[in-house]
Amino acid sequence: MPDGKKAASHAQAMGRFLANPRVTPEGLSVPLLAATREAVTADGGEYVLAVADWSRVNDGGHASKRDRLQMTHATDVGDELQSSLLVSAEDGAPLGVPVQDLVTAQGVWSSCADTISPKVSSPLDELSERMSWLEQQKFGPRLVHVIDREADSVGHLRRWTRDGQLWLVRAKGNSTVRYGNGSMRIDAVAKQLGYTRERQVLCQGRPIQHWIASAPVVLTRPAKPKKIGADGRRQRPVPGEPLKARLVVSRLYDEAGHLVAEWFLLTSVPETVSAARVALWYDFRWQIESFFKLLKQAGHQLEQWGTGERGSPIQASADRHPGLYPGVAPLCAADRGGTSRPAVSRALVRQADEGISPCYPLRLVGWRFHTVRHPRFP
Repeated sequence: MPDGKKAASHAQAMGRFLANPRVTPEGLSVPLLAATREAVTADGGEYVLAVADWSRVNDGGHASKRDRLQMTHATDVGDELQSSLLVSAEDGAPLGVPVQDLVTAQGVWSSCADTISPKVSSPLDELSERMSWLEQQKFGPRLVHVIDREADSVGHLRRWTRDGQLWLVRAKGNSTVRYGNGSMRIDAVAKQLGYTRERQVLCQGRPIQHWIASAPVVLTRPAKPKKIGADGRRQRPVPGEPLKARLVVSRLYDEAGHLVAEWFLLTSVPETVSAARVALWYDFRWQIESFFKLLKQAGHQLEQWGTGERGSPIQASADRHPGLYPGVAPLCAADRGGTSRPAVSRALVRQADEGISPCYPLRLVGWRFHTVRHPRFP
């Protein structure tokens, strides 16, 4: 923030703050959760979208970080950031980031827990726990959990339905459902539906026509867990009860009538919400991609933390606090080598008694952060 102090001073203050044993990921998330509640209340809608996604944090240039996770190959190392972004169901505006998890080689750090937890068996199992935590927060409006195609897992969809959660996921075209009197692939069902033109949109400067169709379907296929048993073999398919859902097909056509894009969406949202609105909700999912870009490229430069001068406070803090990112990633960023960057948001910290009282840039408004004080400090 433009307060006349050097970036190095901010980095040193943040280093002292993070080295304080009283500072925990859950404590850091308190003002984020409070700001999210305020934004949800101000939004005033019947529904709020809880958009979930995963993003890798590449720490290949941060050799001193001792808990880097090897992902695909020897040089692909870092962490996996798992975030939930609440988005307005009315206009797609971001409302806040109430919870994040960070998977490292040592385990999972969460902004809703003070200690590290063992890694769960799959990202969707981790997401299920995060969804349950969000439901327990009682934000007021019903949450609709919006997830991309990796959530096309019938076992998890059954679990979320049993828990009373509303979900909207992008489905794979080759997934099978029961439609009418038979079982067929989703892309085959889509060819039998009647479509309605809903709106005109712009795609790369060209007018595109948005067409929507929907139909009730039933998911009857067994779940296929990716878990490996004690014998080293993959777990056998698990039969489950038939699961009623709504298939919404979203198509984009150009002026020549060519199909530009097609999405198959499955949802448990009630019929009182139109298919056109469901399709628009999935479009709003892109906000979390913008959020990850903000963290990694367009402001916070998360992947560059600690890659500056050796012994920088931020690098030392990251080494002492491998779970730094879940609580801090949405809050602050430090410059490389102490170089001033107007585009990088910085956390303002000041000494107070034995600890440090933070003043966080918290609220997402058009992807600009507004400063909100921690309620526990003056």
